[in-house]
Amino acid sequence: RHQHTTQSCPAVVLRTGAASSATGLGGQTNKRSPTPAAHSPPAMSGAPEDAHLARMHRFKFGPFDMNPVVSIGAAAVIWGFVFLAAQFPEDMGKELGIWSSWITSEWTWLYIGSPNNWIGGLIYILCSKYRHIKLRQDDEK
Repeated sequence: RHQHTTQSCPAVVLRTGAASSATGLGGQTNKRSPTPAAHSPPAMSGAPEDAHLARMHRFKFGPFDMNPVVSIGAAAVIWGFVFLAAQFPEDMGKELGIWSSWITSEWTWLYIGSPNNWIGGLIYILCSKYRHIKLRQDDEK
């Protein structure tokens, strides 16, 4: 499942996504809490990002692994916005026009400057020890 891609960079491990799948949930209990494994993450390999996944609140909704706090919060914000736009269309149109002009006048520098950050990041990667990392699945050449 895990593979080191170069000798010069042994700390970098590429994953195929199998660690985030829903395997290993069959009636086991999570070591961190007494809740059934149906509501807990799959078995982890010990990497720091796996420890973060173990602390997340998750639930399965069909093929999706979801965080209920984020999902419910986002749904509340979206439906609140839809409700306000449906109930007060003229006021929301005016308010959104104000927001749009403020964003355009105050944040254009970020929109113009962000490609420079991408180019700088790519140059950094090309000049660092990570330049030999190959982004691929374990079974690809």
